[in-house]
Amino acid sequence: MQKISEAQIEKKVTEHAKKAGWLSYKWVSPSQRWVPDRLYFKNGQVKMIEFKAPGKFPTRGQAIIHKILRREGLTVHVIDTVEKGVALFEIQEESDPSLENPISSFPKTEKSIPWQEKTGYTEENQVSPEKATKK
Repeated sequence: MQKISEAQIEKKVTEHAKKAGWLSYKWVSPSQRWVPDRLYFKNGQVKMIEFKAPGKFPTRGQAIIHKILRREGLTVHVIDTVEKGVALFEIQEESDPSLENPISSFPKTEKSIPWQEKTGYTEENQVSPEKATKK
């Protein structure tokens, strides 16, 4: 079985989204690290995607930014396979864009999830994004 990189997943999903009529922009923010990788726009809908290699999870800094975005009513999808990314763009457009895709969305839960267990992340030890990289 051939391993696929995060960049390859992003490229293939973006190609699929563009064929489906979505505008795609790489989100690069020099003043704010850890923003999602890409923004996609179509018919008033916005999809924010953080791409990861298969089985990988957002970093602590990324998780903090994702949580801030969720508090603003936005959804950040964490995609670690081409199939999940393609499925995200095949959801019927008539559906409410604020609804989360249960197949590929990062869970909106306060319960411990695998990446939290691996990294020791909890609400109690949450730090600002600026301090997250300092050791």
